[in-house]
Amino acid sequence: MLRFFMLPLLASYCCAEMVYVPHRSASAVDQTPIHENACGPVSWINSYRFSSENWRAITCSLTGSDQQQFDYLTKKHAFQFSKYAYLQRRWNENHGIQPRDLLDACNDFHKVTKLPQLNLVSLFLQPNESYQQLLIRTQTEMLSSLSNGFPPMLYLTRFEKRTSSSGGHRWTIQTSHYVTLYAVDDSPPEETLTFKYIDPVGARICSGSVNVPDKEFYAIDVSNLTGKGYLKNPSLVAKCPETQIGSPHQKSELVLALMLVANDEPEL
Repeated sequence: MLRFFMLPLLASYCCAEMVYVPHRSASAVDQTPIHENACGPVSWINSYRFSSENWRAITCSLTGSDQQQFDYLTKKHAFQFSKYAYLQRRWNENHGIQPRDLLDACNDFHKVTKLPQLNLVSLFLQPNESYQQLLIRTQTEMLSSLSNGFPPMLYLTRFEKRTSSSGGHRWTIQTSHYVTLYAVDDSPPEETLTFKYIDPVGARICSGSVNVPDKEFYAIDVSNLTGKGYLKNPSLVAKCPETQIGSPHQKSELVLALMLVANDEPEL
């Protein structure tokens, strides 16, 4: 009896498919001709491009060329001074834009256009949370934002172990990169969650995954205002072989650190 009972369950796992963005035929923006540090604002535009009709009914007010849309969002909503970095603009040519600043810029635009506010989701282990629970939470947040018509922006960060002049070692942030989620596997994850994303460098659709870590590394949640210390293996490890994010080597690890998601869909 158990054998026959298990057949429908196994069939449901085998038939699991990728859940895609609402508007798959959209054309992505390429950051290459715009600016080398434009991945945040360009991923922001790409999230609108691939969103549902309800989102696009309002964001279609962003007209003009890709460059003009980028200029409008950065100059109108990302040129204000950051709340988190002294005398720094939210977006600047030397450093790009930090996740909290990008969230503030998005929500300023959404307030003007009466779009739902976005949320910044930390993908670091919570107290008493297992890696599998974090995988499930990551998948749930991705699927929820897609169901609300908004492809979330993913913030990928590479941490590396560096040797100091005194001979000691410390972990630090090497580089970060924003991409836009394009699709995610909806089958229950155990140790790996696969997804597709829009890399603003080249406007390419790429494949990636987040996985339970299998080696030691240290990382820090840059969205956490109170917890400043680097923690051992505090998050899932990201594999994005089609995108070069920093200089990967044995003493570094790529992490899917944060996501900007929508918990509601616009009401028209």
